[in-house]
Amino acid sequence: MRYAQVLVGAAVIALAGCGASAATTGGAATGSTTPASTPEASTSGTATAAATTAAAAGSGSFKATCPSTAEITSTLGQTYPAPRKNADSQDLTCDYTNSAADVLVIVFASTPNTTGADLKLAMDDQAKGQHVPDNAVPGLGEAAYEFTISDGTVELDMLNGSEDIAMTATTSLAHLETLAHDIVGS
Repeated sequence: MRYAQVLVGAAVIALAGCGASAATTGGAATGSTTPASTPEASTSGTATAAATTAAAAGSGSFKATCPSTAEITSTLGQTYPAPRKNADSQDLTCDYTNSAADVLVIVFASTPNTTGADLKLAMDDQAKGQHVPDNAVPGLGEAAYEFTISDGTVELDMLNGSEDIAMTATTSLAHLETLAHDIVGS
């Protein structure tokens, strides 16, 4: 369920960047957009080296590869396995979920037409769907917002250049913010 929320968050941001509307109902996104302009994250399989390279080639100023397990463990203070990677031509998903059900999913998506206002609108809608407030995160990319849902899962989404980086984890907001700063190099 938590993994699906990350993908819903990424889909909402992608829809916002396409100028389409999106709403959430019980963790499901609804909306309309042109299929060719919407990046879709697949939840099965392993990315090939070529697909990962293609995703990285279209990236902005951050490292468009999954952070190393050592980096994740030292930043979050929890042990995670090597990430399961899934990539297509527009996004890269890094799933670090471990056997203790500690969730960490990071989605790097190319969203060249997304603005900070689009990100705010999408995160406001996501937080509202979870019945929680969202908060701006100053000093992180061009725009960043975060919220914590009732089960303790933290959602953080940031816009860095033409890339959207959506993160979901079972950790503290402070830990996830530290990881986000590390990813964008700030």
